[in-house]
Amino acid sequence: MEINVRGDVGNDTRSGIDNGTTATGAVKTLTRVAELASGKCQSLNVLINSGNVIVDADVSFTVPEIFVHVKAGATLTVKKRTIIDSNNIVVGEGNYRIIFACNNANIRVNGTVIVEGGTGSTGARNQFDYLWRQGAFTITTPAFMKAGLRFQSLNFFIENATVTVGDNAYFANYGGAGLNTNEGAPSRLATYSRSTVNSTFTLGTAATESTLVGDRTQIRTFTPTSSTDARVSEGELVADSNFLYQKRSGVIKKIAWATF
Repeated sequence: MEINVRGDVGNDTRSGIDNGTTATGAVKTLTRVAELASGKCQSLNVLINSGNVIVDADVSFTVPEIFVHVKAGATLTVKKRTIIDSNNIVVGEGNYRIIFACNNANIRVNGTVIVEGGTGSTGARNQFDYLWRQGAFTITTPAFMKAGLRFQSLNFFIENATVTVGDNAYFANYGGAGLNTNEGAPSRLATYSRSTVNSTFTLGTAATESTLVGDRTQIRTFTPTSSTDARVSEGELVADSNFLYQKRSGVIKKIAWATF
């Protein structure tokens, strides 16, 4: 499915069809895109063609593969929010969130992306609500998947563009519960990458680019029975509590673990 968005002349009564030069069928918001596509397709292209597309409410996409393109001349703005807990106490400022419940989310920026900054945490009352509402671009495990069973990725390609992340804001995050650690079983295989070409990527004071730490290598736990054990593939690494093993040219060699 492909849906076109125009922040200037789009209209959310439409279905997102656009001939590329006029706003005949473009929608106005990502909320409308989610209504049209979330849970209804295997792959989704979101083309932000013109104007300023404003995210001022949380929006979630349940699509296995998603591609978002902010084109030259277009802007995507993720607004800040004042966070109030259940006792009507202000606990800080965060951001509205674009949540990708998917295998891979790919965002190409040739225009402008703005994540508005705020004052951060006040330190008042229970900070669960504050932590929940962080991470402008978030990838999380879909409910129909078991967490950690496959690789997930959140990828940005920024070319001839400007990305600004305001003070105290979080740009990329993993997990539907924001920065809270009690989501249950967050995927340890989720990765974040950013390629920047002829562009400006600016982090404000105390802003965080990503809470995803990058690639995690998980080695299969296995103890070979001999140096030619056929259950270890050529080039494969396996390990047990005593040794790290690798097969090279048909022969398995090992290195002992050591404390430091």
